[in-house]
Amino acid sequence: MMNKVEIKKINKINIPSIEKTQISSIPVFYKGGLEQPVTKVEVVFNAGDSYSENPLVAVLTNSMLLEGTKNLTSKQFAEKIDYIAADIVANSFLEHSSISLVSLNKHINTAFELLNECLNYPRFDVNDFNILKENKQKKLNIDLKNVNIVSRREFFKSLFANHPYGRIIENHHFDEVDIKQLNDFYNRLYNADNATIYLSGHINDDVLNILNKKITMSVKATKKPIIQEITSNKTENIFIEKSDAVQSAIKIGKLVVSKHHPDYIPLFITNVVLGGYFGSRLMKVLREEKGYTYGINSYIFSHKKTNVFIISTEVIAEHTKEALKYIYEEINKLCQEKITTYELENVRSYLSGQILRSLDGPLNTIEVIKGIHQSELDMNFYNNYLDWLNKITPDVILTMAQRYLSSNFLEVVVGKMN
Repeated sequence: MMNKVEIKKINKINIPSIEKTQISSIPVFYKGGLEQPVTKVEVVFNAGDSYSENPLVAVLTNSMLLEGTKNLTSKQFAEKIDYIAADIVANSFLEHSSISLVSLNKHINTAFELLNECLNYPRFDVNDFNILKENKQKKLNIDLKNVNIVSRREFFKSLFANHPYGRIIENHHFDEVDIKQLNDFYNRLYNADNATIYLSGHINDDVLNILNKKITMSVKATKKPIIQEITSNKTENIFIEKSDAVQSAIKIGKLVVSKHHPDYIPLFITNVVLGGYFGSRLMKVLREEKGYTYGINSYIFSHKKTNVFIISTEVIAEHTKEALKYIYEEINKLCQEKITTYELENVRSYLSGQILRSLDGPLNTIEVIKGIHQSELDMNFYNNYLDWLNKITPDVILTMAQRYLSSNFLEVVVGKMN
């Protein structure tokens, strides 16, 4: 007979220590300890979509950094990256853009040289620009046939109307962007004054010395446009018909408090009860009981200026109305009835495990640190989170649901309404 496993509460999080240095006036945060001789470096710039009128400028500028340098064509650059079995990726978001490089330590010297070259001497070749633009436009037109992507676009466009967070890429933007805009954006925002480096993996003095020697960026004052405050929540029902849709995509949500607000953590836990993990209420009803969907989840999407609570799913098109009815029923139940202690303990156990997984190893830990920095928080946020996780009660869950989830939703449905 097997002994019962004792489940212990986590009372304190020992955040792994993070080292800090700087190169070329760029702050560098690093975490070593990985046994495999692999290093990941990510250079993050405050240069996201919100800093340009045309939402294509940020993503194209960042992507063009990997399309060759002054000394290497795009093909030559890609071949050199492949030759050392490295991986380099450009990502662009609302507020940040980044170049991320993963390399074996034995090739780290060459890898950092290539990274430095693409950061400081991008080619910005017109032919490469036109090819990149054409490929992204083709992808957009494919995406516009996907009900889930269309629903997401319409949700944020409506929620953040007339705000930089609500800008979505449309076909006309491709006709309005040129290489000069990319050059101007790069010259304004890609420099040491506007960058942070996150380093993780098998980090030792050799890696740090090579980084210090190979990565150099100019220092100049960076003047970024101020992102305006968001003052109101949009309440509306939007239906976009797709007569041939097999599934309907649903987005339901609203603006909620930022991570700096004292209600954020208990609201986050409340969201998990509703739809934030596989055992959530929405999953049990919409997937397990009704069979309308493979998955449904709710989450809180973070921005610097605000957060957004979102319920997202794709359901069998013939059951769109029923799915909406049951979603709102579960929201109402959460706002009217206290959850059981048993259900709350399941959520507590799940989230405790998530905390431990998020801090497991240097690659995960550095992502936590990056998220804290980008949200302009401090490391005490996680111990505060754990404190809330241990002390939260069904009464607090009920209060959070009533305060933030009882009404004023934006609803977007793309597909068929039976």
